[in-house]
Amino acid sequence: MINGQVAHRIVRNGVPFDWTKQRVLWYIQAFYYVGGWNFGLQYQSPQEYCDGYVNGAWMKDKSAYTAIVGWGNSSWNVQARLTNPFRWNWEASKSETTSPNYDVATTYYNTSYHCYVLLSATYTFGFGKKIQRGNEASQQMGTSSSILK
Repeated sequence: MINGQVAHRIVRNGVPFDWTKQRVLWYIQAFYYVGGWNFGLQYQSPQEYCDGYVNGAWMKDKSAYTAIVGWGNSSWNVQARLTNPFRWNWEASKSETTSPNYDVATTYYNTSYHCYVLLSATYTFGFGKKIQRGNEASQQMGTSSSILK
């Protein structure tokens, strides 16, 4: 399975900042499924956008990439993710404001763009409800309760 998205962002910011910026943003992911196993790769291009407030700031986030391997059956789902394996700094994004009167540049640091490994395991059980394993935990058959009606 391969899917993705491409967007072209154009932003115009008027007085006093008076700038127009544009950026092509994209995202792609590919997954391969064999038996109970799944393998995947994801990539998100660097993001650039207006900060959403009226202060003329242009935000620049770094790209992100992830390798995923997982296994599951009707009860268990185990997954391992390796994100940004070649990035060993804590810098996540930058904000730049430019105007005729002043310029401001800010760097933001956090854990989301640093290399990390995520391991997860989930087990599905029904809390006494009749459920179909391998599906979302929802009532599959039986009488409905009028308690919440």
